[in-house]
Amino acid sequence: MRSLLLCILAVIGLRLQAADTVRICSYNTLKYSAANEDGRIPKFARIMDSIRPDILICEEVEDASLGPRFITDVLTYAPFASSQFTDGPDSDCMLLYDQQKFSLIDTRYIATELRNIAEYTLETIPSNGLRPDTLVIYGMHLKASDDAQSIAQRQREVRTLMQNITTHSYVVLCGDFNIYGPTEASYVDLTGTSATRRFVDPLGSAWKRNSTEWLRYYTQATRSTGDGACGGGVGGGLDDRFDYILLSEALAPRHVNGSYRAFGNDGLDRRNGTIVDPPNTAVPREMAEDLRCASDHLPIVCRLVLGDVGASVDEERVAAPSISVDSNRLTLRGLTAGRTYSILDVRGRTLIARYVKTSVETWDISRLSNGSYVLHDGHAGTVFTVVR
Repeated sequence: MRSLLLCILAVIGLRLQAADTVRICSYNTLKYSAANEDGRIPKFARIMDSIRPDILICEEVEDASLGPRFITDVLTYAPFASSQFTDGPDSDCMLLYDQQKFSLIDTRYIATELRNIAEYTLETIPSNGLRPDTLVIYGMHLKASDDAQSIAQRQREVRTLMQNITTHSYVVLCGDFNIYGPTEASYVDLTGTSATRRFVDPLGSAWKRNSTEWLRYYTQATRSTGDGACGGGVGGGLDDRFDYILLSEALAPRHVNGSYRAFGNDGLDRRNGTIVDPPNTAVPREMAEDLRCASDHLPIVCRLVLGDVGASVDEERVAAPSISVDSNRLTLRGLTAGRTYSILDVRGRTLIARYVKTSVETWDISRLSNGSYVLHDGHAGTVFTVVR
């Protein structure tokens, strides 16, 4: 049984980083599983090392092996963590994120007719007296095909999302939408002026599929034919824009202009070719071959500015929660429901972060070593010291 000495202090304006430009990437990883890896991990590693996203959302994940393999062998440039794999109907989504920049607060799944839509709630790690930003990301893989029944099903899937969507301001919708054009009903339900909650397409809504005018927009297919030695997939050349990153209206102004792109798409006419032939002018040949084999989709990426809003000195002060300790448990009373509370070390690193739904919570702190910590709500904090 350990004893803990609590020093309750008001701490205003905890210090940490200034505004950060965050790179988000969405990638259909083509039926990825341990059994269907097909030597693609080194290719994913070279692709991701070139893009260097802070947040990666993967679609067509078939088993739990993607998370640990990507953390140890693909996203090696930063300390990444992943969401847990949840085996829903058909294929699934997974989130990977840089732990130095984000904490994963909550994960939720919205069931649709075909696949689950994954909801990930992230929070920036606070520093420099600035508020942490909450970012909600939806990973989506909608029904494929352009027949009338599939188009109608995609719209029903989008409407299911809209019936369950968060009220947070900063929201990203991303993934393989399988939408064939901006006049399709599901796209209008996402981006139109009459949408339940309108999202902004950084590339606008004037584009068309299979047109020489919009070649840079296309994300599928990287091959002319399917390739059983590279995960399977489909061919047909690069003539469809199936992959998207859409931004809520509050988040859209934080998009870095010109940063949205389909990585490896050089704008050449590849509608019946591959990402390799004709020779790619956007990436070296080895990278083009990696993109061809890793997936039949190209990854899409954009940059956002987050973490630049300071806490107002005129904000209403909320009483600090009371803290009591019993053995390895921290009991918190007087919490504000709907707010995220974090335990940080003296260097400002987040050790525990939770979105609370009630005014009283009990947390396991058995992994905390001796020292001082801060319970922080994004505006102010309370210091407590662990002494064994």
